[in-house]
Amino acid sequence: MYTHFPVLGSFFETTNGPNRTMTILETVRTQNAKMARWIGSKNLAKEGMNELNEIKVLKAAHFAALKHKDQRRKDHDASPYINHPIAVALIIAEVGRVDDPDVLAGALLHDTIEDTDTTPDELECEFGARVRALVEEVTDDTRLPSKKRKRLQIEYAMNLSAEAILIKLGDKIANVRDMIKAPPVGWDSTRRREYLDWAEAVIANCPKVNAKLENQFSQVLERARAALR
Repeated sequence: MYTHFPVLGSFFETTNGPNRTMTILETVRTQNAKMARWIGSKNLAKEGMNELNEIKVLKAAHFAALKHKDQRRKDHDASPYINHPIAVALIIAEVGRVDDPDVLAGALLHDTIEDTDTTPDELECEFGARVRALVEEVTDDTRLPSKKRKRLQIEYAMNLSAEAILIKLGDKIANVRDMIKAPPVGWDSTRRREYLDWAEAVIANCPKVNAKLENQFSQVLERARAALR
C-alpha cells in the first residue's frame, strides 16, 4: 500500500510541475483564508489547515505520478500520461477558480482507478471517502465495450455531483484542446470530429455548475472545430 511521501523534484522536472502545482495551491490558499475567518483562528488556518490541504494536493500529484509512471499519452510525442491529470487540475483551479483540495486531488487522481491498478479502497485509505467517491463518479467500467461506455457517460452525466462535474469539465477541456495540439496518432479529422461531438454531448447533459469552465469548454470546442474544417 502507498504510505510514504518522497521528494517530488524529479517528477516535477519532467512534467513542468512546479508552476502548474503552485497555481493549484494558490487556489487552495484562498479557501484556507475563508476557513480562517469562519473558525476565528488565523494561526490554525496558516499552520494547520493550510499545510494539510496543500499536502493533500501534493500527495495526490505524487500518488498519480507513481501510478501512471509507465504510461504515455497517445500523441505523436508519447507524452507522459501524468501531464493529463495535472492539466485537468490546473484547468479547474485556474479557469474555474476551484479551491477545494478534495476536488483538486480528485482531478489529479481521476484516471487512477480506470487506468491503473489502484483500488477504491486504496484511494479512501490515502485521501478519504470524499476523494474516493469523486474518482469513482468519473470512472468508466472498463469491462464494457467502448461504445457502451461512451453512451453511458452521456446518460449518467445528469446524475453527477457538482464536484464531479468540475472534474468532468476539466477533463473534456483538456482532451478537446489536445484534439488540436496533440491528437492521438492515427486519428484522422473525421475521428477527431466524432470525439468533439461526443464530448459536447457529455457536457451538454451535465447540470450547470461553473460558468467559467462551461464557457471555456465552449470556446475550446469552437476552436477545435474550426481547426478541423
